[in-house]
Amino acid sequence: MIRKENIDLNGCRLFYLEAPAGGNKAVILMHGYNWDSDIWIESKTIAELNEASINVYAMDVPGFPKSRSVTESGRNVAETDIFDALLGFIREKARQKELFLLGTSGSGYLALKFAEKHGRLLKGVIAVAPVDLDAVRLDSIKTRVIAIWGSEDDVIRDVHGDELRFRRIGETRIIEGAGHRPYIDRPDEFNSIITRFVSLYK
Repeated sequence: MIRKENIDLNGCRLFYLEAPAGGNKAVILMHGYNWDSDIWIESKTIAELNEASINVYAMDVPGFPKSRSVTESGRNVAETDIFDALLGFIREKARQKELFLLGTSGSGYLALKFAEKHGRLLKGVIAVAPVDLDAVRLDSIKTRVIAIWGSEDDVIRDVHGDELRFRRIGETRIIEGAGHRPYIDRPDEFNSIITRFVSLYK
């Protein structure tokens, strides 16, 4: 069962979906620009992870539709506010879990940047078509990483070049026939990849 929840964290009111499954593994899902947490219901990602006894938290990233777009002090949400909210969320909701963080597009970048500083809190990072890779120090990420793209991505300029960069630090997959949202274009294959990545961790 998927529950809709809100939590106040470090000046941000965070909306999220919670889908417990009883296991000790959990994935935090972060959506891309112009979308919200409901995308993970549409893609059946939450359902497939739950089927594998993996707990899911799908958050509306601070600054996006259902989470407050400004802090309590009145200023716009910055990258550091998002990282603070993530840290607070992990402490409040997922401290005892074997935790994986998934981000797509802009939030794929955020997931990687979070792992640069706080990788010790994560068992793995799933970066889906991440943007702004030049601003990420990939070699500083010490937790497990998988990066996923669609072969027909019209947002990422050089999918194969980005894939080669990631091969130095982790696992990579290109889903044939999918665009910038492989979780919508090829949901069965996408969900199988990430479920396997999380499930195989020992």
